[in-house]
Parts: sequence; structure tokens; C-alpha cells
Amino acid sequence: MVTTKQTHVQAMATEFICRNRAATLSTVTPEGKPHSSVVYCVVHSDLTIYFTTRAEGRKFAALRQNPEVCLLFTGFGTLQQLQLSGIASRVAGREQQLDLLHELMKLRYEEENLPRPTVNLLEAGIRKEYAIFKVVPYEMTYANFATAKQGMYKPEFVKIISYHPPPDPHG
Repeated sequence: MVTTKQTHVQAMATEFICRNRAATLSTVTPEGKPHSSVVYCVVHSDLTIYFTTRAEGRKFAALRQNPEVCLLFTGFGTLQQLQLSGIASRVAGREQQLDLLHELMKLRYEEENLPRPTVNLLEAGIRKEYAIFKVVPYEMTYANFATAKQGMYKPEFVKIISYHPPPDPHG
């Protein structure tokens, strides 16, 4: 059962991500090395997050080998952040891919009236070049490091999601 407090905290997290769409994505390469890069993200109200990457890149290879990820959203010009751990999976449905690609393109190019990509765009090779991933978080924490009094360190932490152990990435 979802409580009113949980709904409020999830809405706050969704709004924070909407204001701070670029996140640092951390993965582990097939060689076992850490790798981080910036991705633009779309978030839905259930806190599922979507991003795109090139199918021939390091992120893609890392995600195919190990779907465990960490995303860090940092409040621009603030001492706030939202960190989440989750399981990434590739979005397969063509219509959902087109819708998400449209949302991500609008963010990337900051153009609200950007036309929705067509199926021809996917058939022309973009589908082979780009992959859209969704991340279902199993842990999410908001942190505010701003203090009420200057010189005091009293960070605020809010646990938004906490499932242990994480869901099976293959199940």
C-alpha cells in the first residue's frame, strides 16, 4: 500500500529529476572497470527513468554485460542531489521507442515543438545505432547539503525507495 507521504516524496523526486534532466550514469564495463558518463533522462510518475545511448558505445556494452546502474542527478546551482541504483533494460517496443526518442530529443534540443520521429527514421538505421534503456530503481535517496546556518554541516537525507535485495535483473 502506498501512503500519502510516499506519494508526496515520489512526486518531489519526479519534479527534481524533471528540473535536472542530465544525470551521471555509472556502469561497470565488461572488463570490470567503473565507467561514468552524462545522459539526458526522461522520468515517468512511477519513477521509471529512460535514456538513450549509442549501440556501439561503452555504455551499451557495459549495460548488456551488467544491468546494474547508478544515476546521480545534481541540482544545478544548488547543494542538492538525487542518487538511485537500479536495473536497466532495453526498451523494445517500436511505438514506445518513438515516443521516448521524441521526449529525449525535445530535452536535448530544448525545442518543445520538435516533430515526433517517424518509423522511417528507425528503419533508416537509427534503431541500429541508438538504444533506449529504462531504469527501474530499487534504491533512491535525495540529499540536501545546504545548511540553515552558515558553517554548520547538517545534511538532509530522504530515502525515497529502498528495496533490499535488488530485484533479479534476469527475472
